[in-house]
Amino acid sequence: MAEQSLSNDQLANGVDVEPGQAVSVVTDPPFDITKLPDVMDAQKDEPGGRPWKEGATLMRRWFNGPATGSEPDTTTITMNWILGYDRAKVAYDHVLNGQYYLKAQDPKNTPDVRNNIMKMFMIGGKVRLGKFGDLDKVSKALRNGDTAAIKASYINRMDCGSQMDPLDGLKAALGRWNFYIHVEGTVEEDEEQNAIQAFFRGKYKATITRVGVHVRDSFDFDGFQPLGCWNIKKKTVDYLMCDGGERVYNADFRKWREENNKGGDFLIYSDLLVTSVPSDRAYFYFDP
Repeated sequence: MAEQSLSNDQLANGVDVEPGQAVSVVTDPPFDITKLPDVMDAQKDEPGGRPWKEGATLMRRWFNGPATGSEPDTTTITMNWILGYDRAKVAYDHVLNGQYYLKAQDPKNTPDVRNNIMKMFMIGGKVRLGKFGDLDKVSKALRNGDTAAIKASYINRMDCGSQMDPLDGLKAALGRWNFYIHVEGTVEEDEEQNAIQAFFRGKYKATITRVGVHVRDSFDFDGFQPLGCWNIKKKTVDYLMCDGGERVYNADFRKWREENNKGGDFLIYSDLLVTSVPSDRAYFYFDP
């Protein structure tokens, strides 16, 4: 009677064997966390069938990068891609409709947003009249991964995503992310208002004319976070059902980095999506 070879999965699930038949066990290879991008490549979102190639690309970059960290990624994530996901489009629309280029999500922080705008045209305590902001320069800074320039020019941000989001291509690539907000506009001395109006609301008027929004995220594995159940052999992933796979956590990636002296964290920037806004409602008054 021929020998029958059984895998670990077959043994665990139970397999009928003829009496007296010789059995050998084929041991599955150890779980290789570097194969997770291959599992991502096999996934497709529904509806639409979009593959998870963005997440796979970013994770391969992490595995190949130096343990000390890598330069920002500026090409993998685009605004066109992320707005294809309903929850990201809702958040982006909320930026514009909620006027978060003029105010904060938490009203008590709105003065901070206004102050960030005013820094663009206040020079030595004096108002510089005319145009302020340059979204073309912001776009260039994003393409170059110029973190200092990006940090210096954004005036507000929206925190997006949740641990409870569905397991899809967006979740695989970014999880939770930020929309960073930049503006262009003009500032002028409003000579049409009377003295009482100027006293109570300020004699200068800052008007926002264009708003630029982009993604900013950090691709890292800091802190405690469960990343789902991954089956490399079957190329499946699920939040809860392991189906013979392995539960993966952030700590697994940190352990791999320690053992291999590779695995570099990096920032992610998308391109800048620029939108004109109606000037009759996108303004505020101030005094220096």
